[in-house]
Amino acid sequence: MPDPPAGADDDARRVWSDLKTVVDALGAAGQSDVPAFRNLVRLQLLLTQTYAASPVDADLVLRIQARVDRLMAEFGLTPASRTRLAALRTPEAESALSRLFN
Repeated sequence: MPDPPAGADDDARRVWSDLKTVVDALGAAGQSDVPAFRNLVRLQLLLTQTYAASPVDADLVLRIQARVDRLMAEFGLTPASRTRLAALRTPEAESALSRLFN
């Protein structure tokens, strides 16, 4: 994955960098996956903003979360989807996952 796009705000850069670290370590994506990855970052940011809203729109949160979950699975970022990625068995990938999820 490339670095965050120019003009991205701090929150977008943080989410992009966090997810990029794990996706790169897993070897789960290539250059052709950048548009889908960009959508994942946008949805993750939207989900965070929706949770922060007062009052929280639970229906909207569930709809966004479902989309985030589907895209995360595409990049090997869920437990079930990682079982199909042989690259996960590398120490670099395991370390990156530990930093992100712990």
